[in-house]
Amino acid sequence: MLNLQIADAGKRVELRSFNFGDSADLTNPSIATVALEDSMGFHNTASFLKDMRGNVKHQRNKPCITVDEPAVLLPYYTTHFGHFSGDCLGAIIALSKAKLPSKRKLFYIAPNSFDHVITKYGNPERLQKINSKLALENNLIFTNACQLPRMSSWQNLSLCTQIFGETKASLPADNTSFKKVFLTSGRSERIANIDEVIEFVKGEGFYICRSDQITFEQCLTILREADLVVSENGSITYNILIARNKPFYILSSKGWDQLSQEEFAGGGIYNAFKAYLTKYIECKTTGLPSHHHFSSQIIVDLGDIRNLL
Repeated sequence: MLNLQIADAGKRVELRSFNFGDSADLTNPSIATVALEDSMGFHNTASFLKDMRGNVKHQRNKPCITVDEPAVLLPYYTTHFGHFSGDCLGAIIALSKAKLPSKRKLFYIAPNSFDHVITKYGNPERLQKINSKLALENNLIFTNACQLPRMSSWQNLSLCTQIFGETKASLPADNTSFKKVFLTSGRSERIANIDEVIEFVKGEGFYICRSDQITFEQCLTILREADLVVSENGSITYNILIARNKPFYILSSKGWDQLSQEEFAGGGIYNAFKAYLTKYIECKTTGLPSHHHFSSQIIVDLGDIRNLL
């Protein structure tokens, strides 16, 4: 892959972006971006492409910004954390080290929180970031671009495990042991009795790992070295998939393995990575509406966690 053959002469490629989930950062909205070459876009999953086609079509009347700089582009980008780490992170870092024609840079879109990681592990001299707010509000026309083949989620996650497999970071100053870890966003929308769960696991000597309160490298280091990891379900678990090669537990709703083709293509495919290490603890749900099984609000039985100790 690092010896990709990329043409000296590029083509006209258009990037179209649309909203893709919620974001608390107005300067870095959650978007999905599709590259169009000869009016055609690509995605590795047909059912997901079908869902995106209408969104891409609706963006055609936006203002256009022309970029004449020689570029290399991925066929798909996103700043949604789960899809970014599952589809783009490993590809961006690895491909920035590929043998590119001398003047070409890999243009990419990413969450702001990953800027340091991408420049540290990638080749910053070959990288050029695109502001996601700019991409959402405009269609970007590259007049001299080479579009790379679509990389599968499995390839991207495999690259992530190679890139970050030996990551070492200084751990947060905390008196708690890091041997037992509870990975959570702290949101009651995911676990209705989250406060009760946190209080219980703290009493059992767990470190409460909040990925939004520590660095990406710290999170990976903690998850890799812990003896026991228990996590809520959702995009947050991709940190575990990247970092850990030992068994771990996920608090989940019943039906986590009964996904439609669209649900599997949209997010379930990531959970199939390292599935042989994943142990699901099925919990009762509150019955509130959810986008998919992985986002169902659950009520955790503390006895289920006690049985792991």
